[in-house]
Amino acid sequence: MITIRELTTMEELEEMMDVEEAVWQMEPLQVHQTFTVLKNGGIILGAYDDEKMIGFLYSFPGFVEGDVYLCSHMLGFLPDYRKRGIGVLMKQRQAELAKDRGYQKLRGRLTRWKHQMRT
Repeated sequence: MITIRELTTMEELEEMMDVEEAVWQMEPLQVHQTFTVLKNGGIILGAYDDEKMIGFLYSFPGFVEGDVYLCSHMLGFLPDYRKRGIGVLMKQRQAELAKDRGYQKLRGRLTRWKHQMRT
């Protein structure tokens, strides 16, 4: 069963680095960066198949000309878990958490998600 949960520990962020590297085939974000984002308004989620992390979502606070928003930057899954709708579930959870934390806007590559914050 796939579960989605918020990442809160250094160990989980280090695990995310492994998934990120496998997904994007490049050097992952450093854990000091993701931890700082986590402690300063960011939302970072992990998708798990039992206890194995199989995907992640990384977002951080943004601010431009007085406009505060959550910037959804990365979403990725190990190859065997792609095209199963898990990304939609993660984006929905991200929008719920963002709204609960007072964000009025959510921006990212999938711009349709920023409109979900209005409802």
